[in-house]
Amino acid sequence: LGQRRGDHRAGDGGGIAVMFGSDATITGNVIRGNMAMQTGGGICVFQSSPTIANNSIVNNQSYAVGQVATGGAPRISWGGGGIYVTERDLEERTSPDARANAVIINNVIAANGGAFFSGGVFVRHAEMSPVLIANNTIVSNNGAGVAFYDAGPQIHNNIIAFNLSGVYGGTNPLG
Repeated sequence: LGQRRGDHRAGDGGGIAVMFGSDATITGNVIRGNMAMQTGGGICVFQSSPTIANNSIVNNQSYAVGQVATGGAPRISWGGGGIYVTERDLEERTSPDARANAVIINNVIAANGGAFFSGGVFVRHAEMSPVLIANNTIVSNNGAGVAFYDAGPQIHNNIIAFNLSGVYGGTNPLG
């Protein structure tokens, strides 16, 4: 893309939303000052395998504001102020062949904020997807620098500092 993207608001993916099988390459951008009412203030990835490289992803937010999913069920904002990645769809449904093989490399991910767990990068329900998080500078985020639930991202050679917590992960905390 190679552009500035900022000061936008959306339900998911305040700056950029990558959805449903896309192999997008997001590189050389300034993604700044965006707000998602649910997940992925800067970038949100649903069932896609993008390469996210050489970007500045700063001062983005994701916070719940009581949005309701189709069918009337309330949605929880899981966070991912900078980047959110999941194999699930917008309604939290799984598909046997859905993947989220994101490559997140050589980015500056800083000063983002997210509801619940992660201000920097949050990988959730990506059990079948080898998400790679490598060579990034992930600093000063309001929440964990990197958080994951029901996922096993490969986390290599990042600078993760000055976040509310560093790397936080395990199984889904709500059951």
